[in-house]
Amino acid sequence: MDAEDEPTGPIGQVLGDGIEIAGLPKGWTPLECVALVKCLRADGTVGWALRRTKGMGDEEQIGALTVQLDIVREQALDSYRDDDGDL
Repeated sequence: MDAEDEPTGPIGQVLGDGIEIAGLPKGWTPLECVALVKCLRADGTVGWALRRTKGMGDEEQIGALTVQLDIVREQALDSYRDDDGDL
């Protein structure tokens, strides 16, 4: 069954109470979401599930993930840079 065929529900109900994330800044209203969830499968192995809200199209999802990848990559590289910005 594809993720798109899975039943939907509020993110807190779908992921349960054990998952916590930082809240949004005051005054922000969530519109759409893409979530990459590290999961423990029934057989005890670890896997990943990608979920998104129904209003987010493929292009918007690609854009959001690409920008986030670039930000995280730069943050990771920053930890290796010296005071002059060299790696």
